[in-house]
Amino acid sequence: MIITDITGRTTGEADGMLALIKLVSEPDAYREKVKALVEATEEHKRFVALVGPADDVLTLREAAKADREAAKKELADSQIAADAARTNARKAAMEIVQKATEDRNEMLAKASAVVSDAKAKWDEVSRAQSAAAEAHQKALATQQAAAQKAEQYATATQMLDAERAEVQGLRDALRKKLAQIAQAADL
Repeated sequence: MIITDITGRTTGEADGMLALIKLVSEPDAYREKVKALVEATEEHKRFVALVGPADDVLTLREAAKADREAAKKELADSQIAADAARTNARKAAMEIVQKATEDRNEMLAKASAVVSDAKAKWDEVSRAQSAAAEAHQKALATQQAAAQKAEQYATATQMLDAERAEVQGLRDALRKKLAQIAQAADL
């Protein structure tokens, strides 16, 4: 017995029987319903032909399931490999950062030592310049004192030369007098 009509609606048995009698009693409506049923059957056959035999559908379903499982496994393996690569990359990055930090600290220590040494040498040069300036001032003072002494020496030498000349003049005059006295005594 027909429980659903052509549209797919469910009807009760009494209603279905009444609908069938009514449908059969009207030949135009009956032909229309049969035509619609044939068209729907043809449409369904096309869909079934497109889908394929049930064995093929099951085989394809199993293959799709196997492909999904393989893809899940491959995804899990890829995730594990990615995690390992990420861990290795982090480890390598940490080693690079640590080495760079050590190198930087070493360079900073060397630079500090160079700066300290340069400051010490600068202080030493500054002290040497101060000492040189002081020595220069002393040398200028000594040179000035030597110039004064030289001038005093020159003055003293001139005075001595004048005194010598005077003494020589007195000697000459005394010799002359002695010669005159000796001559007068001889006479």
